[in-house]
Formats: sequence, structure tokens, C-alpha cells
Amino acid sequence: MKPTLPSINSSQLKADLYLQLSRMEEAGLTPQHAVEVLDSHHNKTTKHLKLFQQYLKAGKSITESGFNAGIFSTFDKEIIHAGETSGNMENVYKQLAKLYANKAINIKQIKTKLSLPVLILTLFIFIQPLPALIVNTISASEYLWASIGTLLRIALLFYIILNLVSWLTRGPLKFLGLAKSIYQLQLLLPWISKWFLTRQINNFLTYLSLMLSAGIAISEALPKAINTINNPLFGSKFNPAASAINKGSSLTESLRLVPEMDEKIIQQIKIGEESGKLAETIQHFTNIKRNELIAQDNFLAEWIPRIIYFLIVSIVAYSIVTGPTLSSI
Repeated sequence: MKPTLPSINSSQLKADLYLQLSRMEEAGLTPQHAVEVLDSHHNKTTKHLKLFQQYLKAGKSITESGFNAGIFSTFDKEIIHAGETSGNMENVYKQLAKLYANKAINIKQIKTKLSLPVLILTLFIFIQPLPALIVNTISASEYLWASIGTLLRIALLFYIILNLVSWLTRGPLKFLGLAKSIYQLQLLLPWISKWFLTRQINNFLTYLSLMLSAGIAISEALPKAINTINNPLFGSKFNPAASAINKGSSLTESLRLVPEMDEKIIQQIKIGEESGKLAETIQHFTNIKRNELIAQDNFLAEWIPRIIYFLIVSIVAYSIVTGPTLSSI
């Protein structure tokens, strides 16, 4: 069954919701009472929470109610269902709150680094044609087109760049049949492939550890974690591991069948299996790796402003030499 309302996409909102649900679970509140308290504090998710309450009052489970209301994602649904079955909802909520809080922090850090160069670029776009307006070389409408029009075109360009891959692989442009080529490029292009695979593996392990800590059996958790991999071609490389798990092999032995799995990761998993703390060991490793990846993302975010500044300087130099307005570049 599909959710009645669109799913909540804000990582910060989901982190806040799960954190408060964990606290209310710890306090012993019933699910219905907990959602009522949430409804009085979250104006942005009022429709979702009211629908959540309606499903709970109708006798549906927490998992089904939250998913149908668009609060729980498909992945969250699996984790919460396991927590609901095992009676370990507080820990599950805490783990999900931590997961989405980390995502929100990473997004916020990148946005913060990009805010100043975006502001400078916006000011430049409005200031560059201003002298021509003052001396009546261009009209007010031409000035607005040179500034707002250019700003909109740049914004549209960035929007297309950020969404093009998802449009071609899973969205409205999937009919073009380029999805397989995109997936292949993600695995073959130098630098990009390493960047992509490292993050996909860490996400895979993060989701796997969450499911294991929620009480899902490894034979069931591994295929579900594999399904969270965004690239089907890469995900198919884990199929031998899933088959090996079903035949009774350990997770260590199974993941050794995946060439892209680093031996350091395999050794950490082996330690976790031998100590009986597999979920905790994987979580510890993925937390360390996530911090490394965040540092890499921040480094990339530091270069984007430099590119924008270089673009501005180039446009200024070009304008001095040729004298055109920005909109003609």
C-alpha cells in the first residue's frame, strides 16, 4: 500500500520526530498519546500526524499507521516493524533519530559553506547591469531581464544538474532508456566511481547495522540492506553474498564475495561476529567512515565557492574587454 500523503523528505524534521518519539516511548506514553503530543508541537507535519492518529485509532499498527501517513519511509518501516515486533521501539527511534540528525548536519554544513558565494553571485548579477540602467542605456525591463532573468537561468541550470541523474534513472526521463548507461558511468568514471562506491558501501552498512540492532535476522536484513543501494548494477554484485548467507555462511565469508568490499571492513565485521556484537561493531565503523566522508564533502564544498568567485572574476574581465551585459554572455 502506498502512503496517503507524500513522505516527509526533511532529514531535520524526521530527526526531531524520531527523537521525541523515543523520549515519549521512554516515558511510557501510548503511541496514540505520543502522536497527539507531537501534533501540538509540529505545525509543518500537522496533516501527516493527524492522519497518523486516525490510523492508530482505527486499530492499525504503529508501522502501518506511520507509513501510510507518509511519516515513515519504506526503509524506516522495516526497522520500526522489527522494533514493534521485538518491543524495542525506544532504541529503534533513537537509532533513526541519530541517522537523520547526521544527514541533516551534513546538509546544513554544506549549505552554510555555499551561502556566502551564492549571495555574492546574486549581488553581482544585480549590480553588473546597474550602471547601464543609471545612464539610461537599458530600460528597467531590460535591467530586470539582465538580472532576474540571468539569476533564474543559473538557478534552473543548477536545479537540472542536481536532479538530472535521478530523472534519467528513476524519474520522468526514465523512458529515454539511459538509466543503465548512467549506472555504468557511476561505476567506471575515475574519481567519481570511488566517491560513489565508498558512500554506497557505507550507507549499505549503516542500514544493515540498524536492521540488526532492531532484531532483524541477518538472512533477512542483508537483502533489504542491499536494496538500499541506489545503483542496481552495483547492488547486483552483492547477490552472491545474499546467496551465501542463505546457505549458512557467516557475514564475513559472504561479503568477501563482493570485490568492492575493502578488507579493513571485512576484518571489522569478523571482529563483530566473533565478539557477538556485530551491529555495534558495524555502527562504530560506519560512524568513523561517515566522519571521513563528511570531511571530504566539506572539502568539495570549499572548492565550489572558489569556482563561483573565479566565474565572477572571469565575467568581470570579459565585460571590461567586450562591454556586454551579463545576460548576453
